[in-house]
Amino acid sequence: MRLIKSAKTAFLILLGSLLLLALTVSSRSMINFLLISALFVLITTGARQAYVWTLIAGVVLETISPFPSFVSMATLLFTVFCAHFLIKNYLSHRTFLGIIAGAVLASLIYEISTFLFSRLVNLIFRGFTPALDFSYGIFMVLRLLWTTLVFAILFLIVQRLFPRVRGTLLAS
Repeated sequence: MRLIKSAKTAFLILLGSLLLLALTVSSRSMINFLLISALFVLITTGARQAYVWTLIAGVVLETISPFPSFVSMATLLFTVFCAHFLIKNYLSHRTFLGIIAGAVLASLIYEISTFLFSRLVNLIFRGFTPALDFSYGIFMVLRLLWTTLVFAILFLIVQRLFPRVRGTLLAS
């Protein structure tokens, strides 16, 4: 039990480092470290802590986000909620492929909801106009692939380094 607590603590420190890295990287980065961190918190500690962590990270992200007010936070919370719902109800939360399928779907939901929430805020306040063109579509697909690849590699590393964490995946 003590090993699981120390493994979770070390893992949460790693996630905090990824959050700091995500906050220093621009919004046009090919890897969404913030989403990766949120998904790791979701699958290792449970939904309640993931929602709190995502809310705090979303508030911090709002200070540097190029999107209109609360789009980043709303998108991140919506994505974690959808990922939890999908993994808990439809995908296996204890298998590698189930977790990766959840990461792919979460990344897709994040990209689409970022665009849609930005459009909604634009319709209401006329501040920011995201354009959906071919290059943005290619960027979304590449970001989805890179984010999923990095998530899969980190997930495999965590499973190898902390075998006891496997039994605690998606606790709630």
